[in-house]
Amino acid sequence: MISNCPVEYTLSLMSGKWTAHILMELACGPVRSGILEKRITSITPKVLIHRLRKLEESGLVVRTIYPKTPSHVDYSLSEKGKSLFIVIFELKLWGISNSTFENEDCQRCRKCLSIQ
Repeated sequence: MISNCPVEYTLSLMSGKWTAHILMELACGPVRSGILEKRITSITPKVLIHRLRKLEESGLVVRTIYPKTPSHVDYSLSEKGKSLFIVIFELKLWGISNSTFENEDCQRCRKCLSIQ
């Protein structure tokens, strides 16, 4: 159970090994789960769907179903999810100022370079 602490609440939304990866991938716009699986190579389909459902439940991600044949589903950041990037940007700045990393040296996903 989460206390009434706003910091714990925010951290609980971002908890989980894959949450930050998924949010960073969705930062560029709507993406299908199959594309997410390809971009986040170490995640299993089961874990990806589980994390996406949790992020949807928390209001950070929106799931859109397109009733075409064949149907497909896109995932995107909600307004609440987009607003969380202020926190991610601060994490980026902290990482730069408290490590040997430089902005150009981000080799993980390079998505943080566009966060401003």
